[in-house]
Amino acid sequence: MTKTRRALPEMGYSELEKKLDAEISDYVRHKYSENGYCICYTCGAVQPIGSTDCGHYIVRANRGTRYDLRNLRPQCIHCNWTLEGNHEIFRAKLIEEYGEKIVEGMEAYARFFGQTRHPREVLLSEIARYRELNKKHKEE
Repeated sequence: MTKTRRALPEMGYSELEKKLDAEISDYVRHKYSENGYCICYTCGAVQPIGSTDCGHYIVRANRGTRYDLRNLRPQCIHCNWTLEGNHEIFRAKLIEEYGEKIVEGMEAYARFFGQTRHPREVLLSEIARYRELNKKHKEE
């Protein structure tokens, strides 16, 4: 039995979140790559794009910052999974990059927004946007 692909508007909410997670992961890892390699944001390990994750400083369950590009960086699997995001180093590096007020603002927004879901329309439009951005990356 073959699995048929469903059009985005026919997909359930969780499926749409998964699609958007994949598109943004691709985007982030390509944005911070050079010649097919990424540097882990937290430990500095250099690895092929395919061996890296899109790490989140503030975990994905906090939907308010789940797709905030300031919250996302390439991470090696060791930092992202084994060290559960290596959050202390991740936070310190974000503070160096953006300043403490911005990072504290992201944290406050994540607490305020909590696990409230984005509207389906937002997910659909963001999937389309990141697909287009990823297509441009591949053409370069």
